[in-house]
Amino acid sequence: MTSLAGRYPAPSSYPKELPTESRVEKVEHDSLPRLNSDFYLAAPTFAVDEEGKTPSASSNYVCESSGSACPHFARLSTKSVPAWPSLQFTCSVPLGCVFQPFAEVHTGDAVQIVHSACSEGPFRCSHCQGFVNPFFGWEEAGMKARCNLCSKLRDVPFDYFSPVTPVGLREDARYKPELSSGLIDFVPPSNIIYSSEAPVMVFVIDCSYLSASSGFLSSALSTLRAHIHALPLETEIAIILFNEALHFLKFELSRNGTPSLITVADVDDPFIPDPLLFVSPHLLIDQLGHALDLIEKFGSIANPNRAISCAKAAVSIAAELIGDRHCPGTVAVFQASSGKLGKQLSENFTKYCLERNICIDLFACAESVVGLGLEPLSSTISELNGEQHMVTTFELGVVLTSWLYKPRYSNCVLRVRCSKSLAIESIDFGKRKGTESCAFPRMGNDSTIGSIFSVTETINPGQDVFLQLACLYTRSDGVRLIRVININVRSTPQAVQVFKLADLDTVGFLMAKQALAEHLARPEKISIKESLIVQLVALLHAYRVNCAVSSGSGQLILPDSLKVLPLMLSGFLKQTGIRPRVDKTSVDEHCVALRTIQQWNVRKVAFMCLPRILNVYPGSDLQLVHASRQKISAAKIYLVDRDDELWFYVGRDVEPNVVETWFGRHVSDRMLDVRRAPVVDVQLSVGNQTVHEIISGRKNVRLKCILASSTVGETKFSNVLMEDRIGNESSYIDWLCSVHRLIQEKIDY
Repeated sequence: MTSLAGRYPAPSSYPKELPTESRVEKVEHDSLPRLNSDFYLAAPTFAVDEEGKTPSASSNYVCESSGSACPHFARLSTKSVPAWPSLQFTCSVPLGCVFQPFAEVHTGDAVQIVHSACSEGPFRCSHCQGFVNPFFGWEEAGMKARCNLCSKLRDVPFDYFSPVTPVGLREDARYKPELSSGLIDFVPPSNIIYSSEAPVMVFVIDCSYLSASSGFLSSALSTLRAHIHALPLETEIAIILFNEALHFLKFELSRNGTPSLITVADVDDPFIPDPLLFVSPHLLIDQLGHALDLIEKFGSIANPNRAISCAKAAVSIAAELIGDRHCPGTVAVFQASSGKLGKQLSENFTKYCLERNICIDLFACAESVVGLGLEPLSSTISELNGEQHMVTTFELGVVLTSWLYKPRYSNCVLRVRCSKSLAIESIDFGKRKGTESCAFPRMGNDSTIGSIFSVTETINPGQDVFLQLACLYTRSDGVRLIRVININVRSTPQAVQVFKLADLDTVGFLMAKQALAEHLARPEKISIKESLIVQLVALLHAYRVNCAVSSGSGQLILPDSLKVLPLMLSGFLKQTGIRPRVDKTSVDEHCVALRTIQQWNVRKVAFMCLPRILNVYPGSDLQLVHASRQKISAAKIYLVDRDDELWFYVGRDVEPNVVETWFGRHVSDRMLDVRRAPVVDVQLSVGNQTVHEIISGRKNVRLKCILASSTVGETKFSNVLMEDRIGNESSYIDWLCSVHRLIQEKIDY
């Protein structure tokens, strides 16, 4: 391989000499690579997805698609793929694409809906089964089509063409429908699988003494009462209560009927007492209100001497209830007591749910005085692509409201195809290694699927290669559709180009998720930190050897596009659930946090692992502040941007009148006794215009005020200072030094 040294100059803004850990104090803290304030605050508002670098996942941009899907739906780790296998090995940049099939549609995005004209369904390649897309080639006046994935030529069915010939086209020519979007929803014909049963939902609610006395039960019921109408009209629900026994809520079919409870005391071998437990919450809204009142009264008389419940037996019987219905469904579990009583989840429970398209979501009480024993259930939920929330009683209402309004897509079967010069190595981050397809009971707007691919044949420099994701799914109304996402990327013979057009967010996401998947598969052999170090050192070593100018042995050289990748991966290792558990973090909290990280998308990883802290008071010019305690002043207010949450950290020396002006009197009063509520949900009264712009551009964003001088508040804020030492994880400077030392050892070797 010809060295490309000298063709890509090393950035001049990085420290020339990076010492070992023993001389860390001599490093200038301000010279370390970080996010750029101008880039973050002046995020691109327009991007064309043909040339140039991919816009940041954390920015608000509008994408004009020209055949390839917008980065909201598909992100490549680099916009230049190595032109031959040995070049991929030389670069050590992970080649992959992260698909987010049901991402929220932004301004400029377009989902093209195509009804199948062919009797055999959507027009596809007869060789590789790829779906027709804007990159298909058309020959012989449209009578033949050449697949962009496998390059095979096939005859085009006559009924695929429009019966109307456009003006200017020969009368004997046939006219094909125009496909212009990289995101297409195909509607299968009626004689193909077109519709199925609409998804159902079972609420499994803890009505034990711990749940009722803590207010957890009341918060769940009041939220359901106020927002149950947010569920789609086609959705039917059932309600199961549990404490030391199972209680099934039975509705009367008449509007004026009275709901009742059917108790099953045998929790070791439970059964469904009545198969007709599902009702439409929209048709029996009055009766549902009476039912929720009945549940709350039932919880108020719970036995205070029982701290153990049959949660897992309730989940098992809820899944069986959906399975007997023969339709996709969701089990929503609300748990505040230890679920060790009665029947436990079997080894085949996850398989049972996958086969019957049953998803499970968990809302666990973070204030419980007993261990909930969530590990087996949490692992199952992760495999089913469900959601997990460890929330306080106060937070439950907000989180549950957002959950009820989320769109859901059930019975999802996905397959990834690629050009013949590429090969799919794994999908879903190695959990389904050696296959190009996978299935999930349910997906949402934030659900992602990571596909790792490799170059297997030489590609002509400058030639495009293609990836296509096809997802067969069911909407909430029971209609089956096929969502197809197409993306193209150009090949390059230069290693420098691979690095130059690498996408920081996607590369960091793939490396972190791959390390996490490997650790969960073999926890006794591979740690997340070791896996990340191996990947990071290999990448930076490849860049230094093949792309950077000659330098001294003490110089750390980073590619400009990935200059903050070490900080991003260091931040990932410091997340709760990833770093080793400390005494103040419960086993349940650690378990749920780890499984939640598995569900993060690219945008979430970017916000959580690359801290965005701004000084918002005093001063009018917002600049990113280093995520280190050394840079935090007790007399200022800081904004911590976490995408769906914005934290305002109020220093202990900030005047109460300033706090009252910004957040209201109720917050300034809390400063006198921060132990009462160190973290408060707030509404912003005044503030910098840029702060208001950040808030206005987000949907369903939560604003929190964190008051200093309290243990809870300071701990919460300290956990986002990614440049400091957190737990047993080293500081940013120490991390860079250790990585640099390993790179140097590899060069010397």
